Amino acid sequence: MVQDENVVQSELSSFFLSCNKVVIARLPKLTIFSCHYTNTRYTQRLFKEFDIYFPNSLQRSVVKRQAEYFAGRYMAKLALSALGIENTKVSTGIDRAPSWPIAINGSISHTHNTAYSAVGTTADFDYIGIDFEEFISPSTSKDIASIIINPHEQIRLASYNLKFEIMLTLIFSAKESLFKALYQRVNEYFDFSAAEFVSITGKDNQFVIQLTRSLCSGLPKGKRFIGHFEIMNNHVLTVIAGSL
Repeated sequence: MVQDENVVQSELSSFFLSCNKVVIARLPKLTIFSCHYTNTRYTQRLFKEFDIYFPNSLQRSVVKRQAEYFAGRYMAKLALSALGIENTKVSTGIDRAPSWPIAINGSISHTHNTAYSAVGTTADFDYIGIDFEEFISPSTSKDIASIIINPHEQIRLASYNLKFEIMLTLIFSAKESLFKALYQRVNEYFDFSAAEFVSITGKDNQFVIQLTRSLCSGLPKGKRFIGHFEIMNNHVLTVIAGSL
């Protein structure tokens, strides 16, 4: 993945510390933007200033939630604009998932100071999922591992030359990306047990994940997905995008 730190600098307010375009060589038609931001410079006026949809459900939310929502939607706006889409507003559906413009698939991820959005046309992508996670701590990893991975995955993890908590974070993030990628098609929530990690290729930063049960027509048990990952500054970024 390559980030261009000189992108859209003129559009940054004091809320944004940086704003970058992210390129995945193997997914040239996928448009991704990321940003770092600070809650201390957040104000609700930013929604109006940058023409970002402000849902009623956000009215009573704390500053942290409003700031991360704004940052994620602004990254989506930049990505859609770069793709040549005039309608850059991404509202929120009844299920709280992003509602994308017609003929567009996309995904958003955010933490307390970072946001990502990936978008592409439905002609190029049937599904898109992106997720950004801070490393799970060693102590927490032990407590929640059984929720995230099954015994087969635990054995596979031991064969890789990465700390357990980093591998667990990577798999957690990969499954989150898969959920985001498939939710619109499945139209119901499914947990971590619905998919399992198969392999990782560190040379090209790819991973393979497969369904452990059928989710719907076109998504049968055993179907595999290739994802892309980056490990950076105690965080993991994962992306799953493609055609069925």
